[in-house]
Amino acid sequence: MPSPWSVSLRSAWTGGPTETGVILSQSSNVYNRWVKHIGTQLRKNLSKTRETERGELMKYFVQKLNRGRLRDGLPQITMGRMGKLFEKIPTKDLYYLKRVCDDAPNFSKKFWWLLDPKKHT
Repeated sequence: MPSPWSVSLRSAWTGGPTETGVILSQSSNVYNRWVKHIGTQLRKNLSKTRETERGELMKYFVQKLNRGRLRDGLPQITMGRMGKLFEKIPTKDLYYLKRVCDDAPNFSKKFWWLLDPKKHT
């Protein structure tokens, strides 16, 4: 005599009635209806783990600088270029740079003046 579990599973997949009286067709995708794919969770978790305060500052500077560059007809600065500019600057100095540039009347002009090492020697 087969176990009750095998009978209910077999009847569920063959389209016959189960012990609860529910009739399932063979084409119904019972498992995937309630279970989310693992990839959806992984993508969400990976994107959140990749966010850093340094990256947030880079996005801030890119947005502020590109606003002025677009108005002047210059090409936009990419995140890669900004990363190269900030390569040797510590994060605490980026916060200082942000504060000083926000207080200046011309954000872009102050930003580029502060980044030029020739002006500070």
